[in-house]
Amino acid sequence: ETTCRSASGMPVARTRRTTTLAALAVLLPASRFSRAWLELRRGLAQPRAFHGSVGRGNVAMSASSDVEVHVLACATEYRQETAILQRSAARNGLRFHAVGIGEPWGGFATKFLAYERAVRDLLAKAVRPTDLVMLLDAWDTVILAPKEELLQKVSGLPPGTVLCGAERVCGPNHFLVGRIEQLYPDGRTPWRYPNSGGIIGPAQAVADLLHGLVYDTEDGRPLPADENDQVRLHDYLLKRAEMRNPFPFVLDTSCSVFQCMYEEQPQWDCVSEEVSSGSRPRIQNHLTGEKPVVAHGNGHTGRWFLSAMYSEMKLLDHLGLERQELEHLPHELPVPPGTEVTDEIKAEYCPWWYMPGMHKGATDGFATFYMIRDMQRNTG
Repeated sequence: ETTCRSASGMPVARTRRTTTLAALAVLLPASRFSRAWLELRRGLAQPRAFHGSVGRGNVAMSASSDVEVHVLACATEYRQETAILQRSAARNGLRFHAVGIGEPWGGFATKFLAYERAVRDLLAKAVRPTDLVMLLDAWDTVILAPKEELLQKVSGLPPGTVLCGAERVCGPNHFLVGRIEQLYPDGRTPWRYPNSGGIIGPAQAVADLLHGLVYDTEDGRPLPADENDQVRLHDYLLKRAEMRNPFPFVLDTSCSVFQCMYEEQPQWDCVSEEVSSGSRPRIQNHLTGEKPVVAHGNGHTGRWFLSAMYSEMKLLDHLGLERQELEHLPHELPVPPGTEVTDEIKAEYCPWWYMPGMHKGATDGFATFYMIRDMQRNTG
């Protein structure tokens, strides 16, 4: 989730464009460096559940390799995690676009505002309406699977439909849980609440969603940047449904594409997948058996789980990056990517790190959510 605060909660200085320039110099061959930098300056450097069924039902999205997948990440500051995301996109055959570089951060809805402009511009210049656009948080996501697998996994979606990552907790407004469950009643897995940090769909469908999020407001004015992006997404989906015009929006309840990591305990294993070029680090969901394409370290605990995953999977080695290449950039996660997350490190960051029994029985928001959810279910 894109913020302008460090892991300790302290404000951090804005990263200048020169920092982004240095990062690109590390990540890109010289022949592509100038063009990529110009693209970054323009902000354009490249009601149902979904159970990860490949090709089941009417295949609407093509799994053809000529379909481009454009990854957009709103990064007002270019950080170590953004560089890793960019490299993971390139290594897996996806086109990466950092949007909002150097722009002011006005709040979480800054992401929607930047995405709306960028997708509109891409459709006008470089992207076919049927190409796929994926919106990912810039500071806590990484891509673990190739484009071909991603295309197969979304090929069963109906035309014009957007797929969204789903998480265990309906937040930050827990009191919407009852209405969200009515809108998306499939409860076969605990991952059933929309998470705005991972979205994919045909470019035109994503553009339509973003236009509605930004401009279809109660007072008719564009969405303020200081609004919460996830609350806005929930409110918009509910409003459309109440008007009997639901947006074609599907939740990835099996974590086939997106694994949201805001959990009390990890719900996945780190595994190694054998491929023709050797092996590929992946995670595998305990309950569904799916190997998500994207790992999203959302929430307080998710950031720690993602930090540990970088180290356990030796992800930087797999992506051909070294910590020394990244250390000139600020990092968003509690420790620099690749750092081994030991118990001693966790203890230093309390109460940021949730450990059972250390905070008078509190469960970092989980207990509060479960209480509100159960109360609404019992009175519904």
